[in-house]
Amino acid sequence: KYVENVKQDASIGTNILRVSASDEDADNNGAIMYSLSSPSNRQDLEYFEIQPESGWIVLKKPLD
Repeated sequence: KYVENVKQDASIGTNILRVSASDEDADNNGAIMYSLSSPSNRQDLEYFEIQPESGWIVLKKPLD
């Protein structure tokens, strides 16, 4: 579980939080792709997205 505070006036495209994971397998077997699962409040996914390769969670809609 990650918790982060975001300013209400944050700009679209703002990096909010970077998640990370590791896999000791070699080559493509160790490749990690990130995604967000559906929360109980699906509206949350309207505001945030995750960059699949970097793990950055990004603001995609104004919070105001």
